[in-house]
Amino acid sequence: MTSTAFSPTSICSVSTDVVARALHDETILLDLRSGTYYTLDGVGRFIWDRIGAGTPLKSIKDALLQEYDVSDEVAQRDLVAFVGTLIERGLVTV
Repeated sequence: MTSTAFSPTSICSVSTDVVARALHDETILLDLRSGTYYTLDGVGRFIWDRIGAGTPLKSIKDALLQEYDVSDEVAQRDLVAFVGTLIERGLVTV
């Protein structure tokens, strides 16, 4: 996990070094610093879109619970893991 702390009320921001474009059912991310491309679909894209809109993490979790058949515990765990990965890769900041 990342050393950057975040809480349910945290709001993440997309890094200025990341360009994102929707393409069909995916979102393609390009990290301009490293030249690395990432592809998000499904739940990853769902979360990314809300991060881009400035949605607090608690509200993203609540939206996951409404959209997907998942328990609160699983939604929280997966959201924390996904956001942690985005932070570690420098794609978002808290």
